[in-house]
Amino acid sequence: MFSISDSVTQAFVNSKSQQLKTELYLSIYRKNKISNDYAKTVKNISKISNKIMKLKEKGYSNENYKIGSLIKKLDFEYDKKENLIRNAQELYYDDINNSILIADRLICRYRQGLMLVDYAKKICSSSSSYGRLVYEIFKKLSSRPLFDNLKKLVGNKKSTYFEKVIADNPRLKTKDFLETEQGSLLIESHFILFLIQLYTKNLSEEQLKELLNNIITEVGKGNLELTEKLHQLYKGGLLSKQFSTIILQIIRLSVGKGVFMNSAVRITNIILRVVAGRGMTYARNAVFRKLLARLLGTGPLAIVINIVLIIPDFASIINKRDYMGVINSILLLYFLRNENAII
Repeated sequence: MFSISDSVTQAFVNSKSQQLKTELYLSIYRKNKISNDYAKTVKNISKISNKIMKLKEKGYSNENYKIGSLIKKLDFEYDKKENLIRNAQELYYDDINNSILIADRLICRYRQGLMLVDYAKKICSSSSSYGRLVYEIFKKLSSRPLFDNLKKLVGNKKSTYFEKVIADNPRLKTKDFLETEQGSLLIESHFILFLIQLYTKNLSEEQLKELLNNIITEVGKGNLELTEKLHQLYKGGLLSKQFSTIILQIIRLSVGKGVFMNSAVRITNIILRVVAGRGMTYARNAVFRKLLARLLGTGPLAIVINIVLIIPDFASIINKRDYMGVINSILLLYFLRNENAII
């Protein structure tokens, strides 16, 4: 069985990024002042970013006093976040690089307040199945009222995004496959794609079209028949209402010799590179550029440690679990594991 501990260990072996490992540590440790301050700062960044997005949706101009004030606050919180990361790297280097500690704390964040449920589902320790952990979080979040609009995106109001993924990958229904490394990483990649689609859900039709065209260009790789087939997926319809369905169809059509890198993981990586600004031309809005610049930071992977900050706040929607901490951890483990493939 591919356990939570196995997942963390593999991710740490695959990456040398101290930045990502520190973000992971601060997301789930919560036993020192730096970690607690980091959690508050991350929540503030999320709230401020979403306020800016909402004001822009209401038509506020770039020169509006409210937006300018919020951007100053955003700058302050990002600077504070970077200082906390630097301080943590100096004070807790050994703990940050301790994969066993990280795995133990990850499951602790998930288990808060729901011990009996966790024992019943056999997700109670770092030796539990990583695939089962991701499966349960993915299923729960996809079915929440907060994501009712995503039901429309998969083309079936009776199906959640999670249900669509499972229907397209029947083996994920079986315990034996889900608990393997192959099954664990496949469900993980689809979950990351779900998070990224939450990040892109407010893009305009023009922006979504450009995003898909970038994806199709990379996936097609000179195969004219495949490229034309992919383009036909979204002609004649509203992209905002079928974006998830299109992505899932592209994944199905692009599967090649590899198990992961030619399907969900590959598409996820392409989306991230495109959203991160490689080849994009639509970021003309000054406020959007400001937010994007902050998300990108100074390195090609910086967006992955911030992308979860501007999607809805999961922490307040389900019982007492620390969903923000766990989701951010899964996101960071994915990128630690696939760092070389993404770059």
